[in-house]
Amino acid sequence: MVLKYRTEAVIFLLLIFVFGICSDFKLADYYINNVIYNEYFNPELGRKNETEYSKVFFGKRIFIDVNGGIRSILGQRYMNQVTKLNNGHLIWQMEYISDEELEANALNIKMVNEYCQEKGVPFVYIAAPDKISPWDSELPAGVEDYSNSNIDRFLEYIENLSIPFIDIRKELHNDGINQYLMFSRTDHHWNGYCGFYVWSKIRCWMDENGIDYEDTCADESNYTVKVYNNKLLGSYGQRTGKYFTCPDDFVVYYPNYDTSLTVGNITGRYEDILLNMSLLDSKEPEFIYDAFYPNYSPTINNSVNNDTRILIIGDSFSREVNPYFILTCKEYIWSSSYQSELISRNSLDGLAPDAMIIIHSPANNLGMEKSFRYFSNE
Repeated sequence: MVLKYRTEAVIFLLLIFVFGICSDFKLADYYINNVIYNEYFNPELGRKNETEYSKVFFGKRIFIDVNGGIRSILGQRYMNQVTKLNNGHLIWQMEYISDEELEANALNIKMVNEYCQEKGVPFVYIAAPDKISPWDSELPAGVEDYSNSNIDRFLEYIENLSIPFIDIRKELHNDGINQYLMFSRTDHHWNGYCGFYVWSKIRCWMDENGIDYEDTCADESNYTVKVYNNKLLGSYGQRTGKYFTCPDDFVVYYPNYDTSLTVGNITGRYEDILLNMSLLDSKEPEFIYDAFYPNYSPTINNSVNNDTRILIIGDSFSREVNPYFILTCKEYIWSSSYQSELISRNSLDGLAPDAMIIIHSPANNLGMEKSFRYFSNE
């Protein structure tokens, strides 16, 4: 019996050794030849070397898929820091953020609003929902999450400071829309349907503030909705595998009209400029949220009859909404909310936008200093 256990242990160690050697070749390829592997792993979730090794570990996806499948069969709800809700959606539990931090974050947004008021530039803060609905948490028994508590208290500060904002959670609820149908199961982001829904709410705000945009390009009837079935394995799905919960469909709105966009010295159609078609054509579920290029800024629309220059400060939630600003406004400028220190009075004076919008997921930004450092270099 002892010999049997020793044999199994040796075989196990040999397997780990072989897979490790294979991974070292991929890691060397990454360092020497700059070969990028598409498996998603957030560098903030681990040390740099650990993260890079995890990205290239040979056969990693198979191990994770099998582990997740077994846990699902056993009815387990927690794997690799990810929790499965009662409806199968995956979440990352959010910790409580102090009122002091939330107030400081809101006061920083106030500085942006005051600048816009001085310049006569319409401004609005778009508060994206967290995955968990305030009206139907779907949390397993004994699991606590403070995302909506943090958002509620933060938006109370925002409202008390007279900052214009749109709470997408309440918009969805008031319109009788199931919030979970607007989110990916395997990721924390909203899906393509929600992206267009949010655009429709921002469009109403633009109408109210007299911001010119191409009307015909804004209507949903002028788009073909293409669904890529079982294509998206989001950031949570990458940590739990495709059998812990089902991969997501990925939704893309394609315009039914001619488009001509210019980024730098490149001019082309919407599909050529804004989409990474190689990710959309992948055979296996991937983190294809990156199919929307994040840094296509500034973008000039050669087909519209307005001169509107719009500035979007956004996190990754803005990716599903950005195309509609690009397709309806003359000039689109995007800045990462994670580099908020780049936003200063001088930079804004130079950009001279006709409208300015922050699109944030508060649950994923609150308490993070880098997301609330507007005008910090002045």
